[in-house]
Order: sequence, then structure tokens, then C-alpha cells
Amino acid sequence: MKQSILFSRRAIIFVIAFMLLFSPLELLAAQLPIIPDDSSQTDYELVSLDDVPAVMQVGEKTNVKVKLKNTGITTWYQGGDYNSRLVVCLAASRPKNRRSVFGFARVRMSENQVNPGEVATFIIKIKAPSRGGVYHEYLQPVAEGRFWFKDRGVDFRIKVLGRASTVRVGVTYAGSKENPSSAIAVASSGRYFVKDSSGNLIKICEIADICKIHFSKDLYYLYHNGVLIKKTANYLIFTPFSDAILNIASFTQLGYNGSKNRQFRGNLIVRYSTYKDSLYPAALFVINELDIEDYLKGIAEEPDRSKFTVLKTLAVVGRTYALRNIAYPKSSCFKRGFHLFNNAWSQVYKGYEYEMRAPRLSKAVKDTKGVVITYKGKIIVAAFHSRCGGRTKSLDNYPYLKSRVCAHHGHYSCSGSRLGHGAGMCMAGMRKKASVGWSVSQMIHYYYNGVKIKDLY
Repeated sequence: MKQSILFSRRAIIFVIAFMLLFSPLELLAAQLPIIPDDSSQTDYELVSLDDVPAVMQVGEKTNVKVKLKNTGITTWYQGGDYNSRLVVCLAASRPKNRRSVFGFARVRMSENQVNPGEVATFIIKIKAPSRGGVYHEYLQPVAEGRFWFKDRGVDFRIKVLGRASTVRVGVTYAGSKENPSSAIAVASSGRYFVKDSSGNLIKICEIADICKIHFSKDLYYLYHNGVLIKKTANYLIFTPFSDAILNIASFTQLGYNGSKNRQFRGNLIVRYSTYKDSLYPAALFVINELDIEDYLKGIAEEPDRSKFTVLKTLAVVGRTYALRNIAYPKSSCFKRGFHLFNNAWSQVYKGYEYEMRAPRLSKAVKDTKGVVITYKGKIIVAAFHSRCGGRTKSLDNYPYLKSRVCAHHGHYSCSGSRLGHGAGMCMAGMRKKASVGWSVSQMIHYYYNGVKIKDLY
């Protein structure tokens, strides 16, 4: 009896000592077969990372496909007892052991078994975060219950747009045809306020107030009703209260925007750009910052009397074009602080007064809200032009921009010489097709090869 008690005490002491010597993870490892650390036995390489959208709307869902080749000497399994086999998953890393900002944790491969030399497929269901921003996620395979494979830098980056997606449009600049003065003057149909680019409130203005901005020697000079009230190195942002509409009071000449098209929804940003090229000089620019759906209501590419399917198609194409340029603005725009020009270098945009003159376009925008064109999950470059002359052009590296005969039932939809770059949608051909009953979807799929039409928000 005494010997039995003595043995029990020794057993307890041994267990306690064993637990003190090893951490819980080491205890788990001690129960599993030893897996060599030699990477040649458990290595992999990236085969492909597909269907990663460049841009997503908050809350939007999609699937990303990752293919990894098993370059080790050990077979991978989708499930089962990880004590006796390698159950391989794909997970977010940097840091490890967390749920991704895109909502997934660990993703099992599609195949039941992947032998050495074969390829595993992982379908990751992602959901865009609830806040806008640029999100960077890293991926790394893990053997469940055992170890992480080497980090080989498999990653993707997605720009997430807030629900009220905003676009910045370069409207005019001081010394231009539309604004010949060296100053920019801003007024409003109601109360508005001025802040600098650091967020400092400068002035609350009333309906009759006029602000003028000069730029000299790296400083912005702000005049309120003729009186200098601020000198600052920060650019200036004008924001309306409530339903007030800002206007550029210094517009005096006609052009893409002039004395008849000088009112704008949203904010007006007055910012100097040192960048110059063949399009514009270094100058003090006015930038209109507004919701993308409001921006579309001011696009003047098509008369408001046009067939309604034409206006709806234009709204989808214009939204797609704008969102693509928000994600990847042309350098001539980006270096000046905006996404798009207001003229034929981007899309002809005339602002709020045009919106008031084009109620049918506004309805077309509303009816297609959030609808865009994608190719393999990515928003396309929705190129369009006035007239193709009978056949559109292909653009290298853009598989959805293929040359097409601009015809319907054997008859050319577009005649005459080419007007514009000739790639993508031919506006003249699109009008002809709409006149004989083609739908928005039919026209988009005709001019853009292999695309999908998607509700983005």
C-alpha cells in the first residue's frame, strides 16, 4: 500500500515537472509526429492569383482564386486527422493567426488531395471592409495544427471606395479661356465655408459674399469681399451648407465651362499645380469634388433628347470610366490633384446647370445607380468615341477592347470618317443600334468583348 502511494506521488511529481518544462504548444507538438523543417519537403510556389478587383465598394463581396503548386515531397490534404497528414489551408499573415480585414480566416483547398508536383486551388470569399481606403493583405499556407509554410510574399492590394464615392474633376484654371483673370472667384447660392487643406476653418460666408484667391510665391491669398483675410501655404476648400450650390464667379468666357455652366454641386478646391505639360501650364486650378452619381448628371456627351436607352448606356459607361480613373488616374490629372478633366481628354462635364437642363439624363443615372462594366472582376477602361467610321480599333493589352465591325443586320451602323480614337464604344453606332431596339446590355456586350455588367453598389 505504501509502495502504491509512493508510486502515485512520483507520477504526479513527474507530470508537474513535465508541464513546467514545456509550454502548451510544445505539449501539442510532443504528441505529433516530428515534421522536418527542411523546406524542400514542405515547399510551394505561386502559380496564379486571379480575380482580384482593383476597386471595391464597402460591403461588396467577391471571390479571389489562388493556385499554389506543391513543390515539396509531402502530399497535402483538404481535411482529416492532422496528426497523421498535412491538412493545408491558406490564411492571412503578417501578422499570423488572425481574421483578415476582408473577413476570411483559414481557407481550405478545393481538391481533396494534392500530391507533390500538383496544384492546389483556394477560393477565398472576401468582403470589402466597412470603411474606404487602400487595403493590403498577405497570404501564407499553413499545415493545420503543425506549422506555417515559408512566407513567399503572396499578396493583393484593393482600393475600397466609401458608399458616397467622390470624384475630383479639374474644371478650369486662372488665366484660361474660361477664367482669364489671374485670380479665382467663388460664390454660392447659399451659405458656405472655407477651410484650408489641413482642416482649419477660415471663414463662414453668407449668400452674397464673394471670395477671391490669388497665388504668389508659394502662398494662397484669400480675399473676402475685397478684404485680405488669410495668407496660407495650404490650398483652399470651399464647402456649401445644406443644399447651396457653389459657383465660379470669375468665369467670364464660353468654353467647355463658361458663364452658362459655372455652378457645381459639392466642393470647390482651389489648388496650385507646378506640373505642366502639352495640355496645361503650371497654374491655379479649380477642382470640383462631388459624389460620383452627381458628377454623372453633369456629363454633356449626349443631348438630353436622345433615346433613353442611349442615355442609360452612357450613364453605365461614364460611371465605369470615372471609377476606373479614380483608381488609376492619368498622370496628367493625378499630378494636378484630380482624377478627371472636364473635357474630351476625359469626359465632357458641365456641372449643375447642365444637370438642370438634362432631366432625362438624371433619371438615366438614377435608374442605373452603381452599375458598372467589369472584365475578370476588374472595372474596365470604358473607352468610347464619337464615330468609328465602320469598324472600331483594338487596343493592345486590353482584351475587352477588340476591333468590331460597327454593323447591324449586315448594314453599317456608323458611316463617314473616324472621329475620335476609335476604340471601345462608338457613340454613332450605339445610337443606331438603340434606334432599332437594342438594349443597354446588348450594346455594352457588343462593343466591349467578354465583359460583365455588375451592380457595384
